[in-house]
Amino acid sequence: MRRALGLLLSTVLLGGCDDATEGERLGVYSVIATRTQDTCGSQLSGKVQRAQFNVVLSLRQGVLQWTPAGANAASGTYNVFQGTFRIAVEASTQMIAPDRRREFPGCVLRRVDVIEGAVTSSADAGAMANVDAGTVLTGFQAQETIAYGTESGDCSPLIGVGGGQAFALPCTVGYRMEATRVGP
Repeated sequence: MRRALGLLLSTVLLGGCDDATEGERLGVYSVIATRTQDTCGSQLSGKVQRAQFNVVLSLRQGVLQWTPAGANAASGTYNVFQGTFRIAVEASTQMIAPDRRREFPGCVLRRVDVIEGAVTSSADAGAMANVDAGTVLTGFQAQETIAYGTESGDCSPLIGVGGGQAFALPCTVGYRMEATRVGP
């Protein structure tokens, strides 16, 4: 659960692609992510206030591929006419194993990551609509929301102020992302 923001933002992104994915490469982007919301508390997964990382965007059969440098890829939707995208990934992690001797059911934590954004292009001088084939993307703005909650069991031991704990469950962490194209 303890990962740097680049990995947090990338775990949103399941799968296993690399820069050689099939499809049309939309470019490499330098992303600056700034935390905008945190009801979980910074002790949960080592959330940072600000981070920078690179991500490769590509389209394969109409599906957006998001591949952060050194991390797994994820797929999402991309509306080429509006220049908008959405990536959503859900994952469950057993945080506390069940203990039959104590009649404790354990804790399975559910995490849902959603990144929604809009691209900018040279063709529209920064506007975020009417992106069509052949348009060169210059960057994007996006919002990532990471939501945590109990999927099953008793996750109350995860609530507190110690390392790895949350202030409350469910809780959310949000990041604003600003990205600039840095490569093909």
